[in-house]
Parts: sequence; C-alpha cells; structure tokens
Amino acid sequence: MRTTTRLRRRVRLLGLAAIGVVAIALWQVLFDPLALLVNAAGLARIRAELPAAEALWRAQGISDYDIEVQLAIALLCRVSAELSVRGGELVAVAMRQDPSDPSSPLVPVEAGGWDSPGCAYEDLTVARVFETVERHMEEISVADTSLHVAFDDERGFVTEYSYSVGYRRGLLNPQVMDAWVWFSFENLRPIASP
Repeated sequence: MRTTTRLRRRVRLLGLAAIGVVAIALWQVLFDPLALLVNAAGLARIRAELPAAEALWRAQGISDYDIEVQLAIALLCRVSAELSVRGGELVAVAMRQDPSDPSSPLVPVEAGGWDSPGCAYEDLTVARVFETVERHMEEISVADTSLHVAFDDERGFVTEYSYSVGYRRGLLNPQVMDAWVWFSFENLRPIASP
C-alpha cells in the first residue's frame, strides 16, 4: 500500500514538473523573456564599460586621426568611407564607390555633402559617437529597444554600434524593427601633430 501511495506521489510530482516545464517553454516561445534578460544584461554591460572606455579615449589625447567607417541606417543610408578628423573636427570624407566592396576606390566627398539626411558624417567622429551612445543610454527602454556597443581595448573608441527601436520577440510579441542604425569603426590611424 505504501509503495502504491509513493508511486502515485512521484507520478503526480513528475506530472506537475512536466506541466511546469511545458508552461515555461510555452512562455518562452510565445513571449521570449530570455531575450529581454539578455538585452537588459547587455545594456548593463554597456553602462558599466562606457565611462572607462571614454576615459581611456580622452587619456590618449588623440584629436587628429583618420578612421574607416561602415554605416547602415534603415532605408536611408549605406556608407563605406574614410574620415579625416583634425582637432576633433571632421575635415575630409572619402567614400568608397561601391559601399559593399572594401577594395573599391575612395572618392572625395565635397563638404556640402557631409550632412545629407540620415548620413551626417560630422556625427561620426569618435567624440560624437560617445555622445550618441550616452544619449541612447538615457532614452532606452529595455523592452522596446536594442543597443549593442563594442569598444576598442587599446584606445577605448567605439568599434561597433547597433541601435534598433521596436525590439520585441516571441510568437505573440514578434520582433519588428521600426528603425535601426549600425556602424563600425576600424583602422584608426592617429596623425602626429606637427
């Protein structure tokens, strides 16, 4: 008799555990709360790393540099360019003829073309990118916005950045990106002051 009662209890417990596992799996499939937790953890990491990265960049004292940038803004802009910054200000832009081919020739862009809608090159200096990240960190909603930022270990500048609004996941809460921005910086070449 005791064996039968124990067996029934175990079966009930296993049944309840199975129902719990199915409920958790269903919740994950329908709403994807793990993505929300991953997003929140990523934002916490950026908040923790941003001040140190910016301090590292400022400590370098680099105000004259050339840098390559890849940029994509939903429905507005796709760019592969080399920027020249002197005294912290953008002084020259050379764009790749074919943004999808990193070996295509660079073509100078006239200063009047630096601020086209959606592709404001002047906002892509290292200092302004830090300002952009800080602004987005103040505005961000973990449930609706995704922000990913990577920093250069040696100099602190942002090497990759993506920001998307309309961040949702799960079958009942599907991901729809209303707007997104992605860019990367590479090949930073400081220019020695004369």
